[in-house]
Amino acid sequence: MPLNGLKYVQEISADIAVEALGKPQKFLQYRQSVRDGGKAVMIGLTRAGAVGEVDINRLVRRKVKVIGSYGAWARQDLPKLVKLAETGVFNPSSAAS
Repeated sequence: MPLNGLKYVQEISADIAVEALGKPQKFLQYRQSVRDGGKAVMIGLTRAGAVGEVDINRLVRRKVKVIGSYGAWARQDLPKLVKLAETGVFNPSSAAS
């Protein structure tokens, strides 16, 4: 189900939101989609020098953590993710993109 503006993502209030596309305009949206104390993980690469907007007050007051992660190995990681989905640990239909 596509994210339809900030109103929708604020209703999700996820523990963790993962931005994998590397789109600076989505940076704020994904950070605002997590619950208080939640984590926004950025794994998508973008053009050099790209900047994302930060709502500093929300970040501080809501204790939101922004984490950058790099180093996935698709050939190794994708089969593990499929196995997690097959065993019910991860439900891909509940993931928003």
